[in-house]
Amino acid sequence: MPHTRSVRVWDIVLSIVLMLAMFAVAAFALIFALFLPMVSDGCGIDCNVDQIQVGFMLALLLPPLLITAATVTTIVLLVKRRLAYWVPLAGIGAVVVSGVAGSAIAMLAVPSFFS
Repeated sequence: MPHTRSVRVWDIVLSIVLMLAMFAVAAFALIFALFLPMVSDGCGIDCNVDQIQVGFMLALLLPPLLITAATVTTIVLLVKRRLAYWVPLAGIGAVVVSGVAGSAIAMLAVPSFFS
């Protein structure tokens, strides 16, 4: 007789709440990413437009990919009755890091941005 794992209601509820928080953080990151091309407003001759585009695309495309992967992984873990609350937490961290990385790449393309 195979051993079945018990349902952890707290893990299901916490996973759902954290997934909603992850979606909210991703929405904020996407809204912020839409304004990221404005870093080129202060451009002179020495701006790297390609670097701005790379940073913009990273900040725009990574959050939806990350939340999709985190959502699928959370659902799979919940179906298998394994602890899943940590996946949305990791997804939130990954979305924040991807937004900060994309923003930093874009901002560093403008030499006069931080002066």
